Amino acid sequence: GIAELSAINVALNLLKLTATYLSKLFAAADAVLTCCRGQGAREAADGVTYNVGEVVAPPERGAAEAVFAKGEMSVDGTELDLSGRSLTMKDGKALAVGLRLDVMMVKLDVSDNNFGAEGARPFAEMLKVNTKLRSVNLAQNGICASGEMAGLNALCEMLKVNTTLQSINLEGNSLNNDAKRQLREAAPQVVFNF
Repeated sequence: GIAELSAINVALNLLKLTATYLSKLFAAADAVLTCCRGQGAREAADGVTYNVGEVVAPPERGAAEAVFAKGEMSVDGTELDLSGRSLTMKDGKALAVGLRLDVMMVKLDVSDNNFGAEGARPFAEMLKVNTKLRSVNLAQNGICASGEMAGLNALCEMLKVNTTLQSINLEGNSLNNDAKRQLREAAPQVVFNF
């Protein structure tokens, strides 16, 4: 009778509550997957917006991993040598995306890849937020080739923000004395190799 109906009613309410929470869980999981694909947040049927904030793993992350694979990583994962690997400007941009939130890498060598001024800008943007890298080698990358100053300007702006970078090698990037002075003024604590 009544006791059985009460038990069934309680069980149905628990089932409904479980279904509601599962629905929210799946909606949140879907939002995370959507963000991982770079498509932003979504609103669930109940009107709640599930937003993970920052894109967790943009599509470029796979491209970054492909670039990482071209280099030699130290056993402990703190150093990556990509020098002389004929990386393109596109590779440089993908690598910069992959390193934005990296918490292991302290030394990066991307010398002798000729990224140019356009390739220097993504590195500068990455170094504004990456506080783990201590040493970066950007030698022989044509950052100021043909008098192009966009890469230099981006590096100077980054150096005003990044307080953890200790050394940067910019040898062979056609830097004139004025460019060297600008860099030193932007970050007197950094050891430069020109």
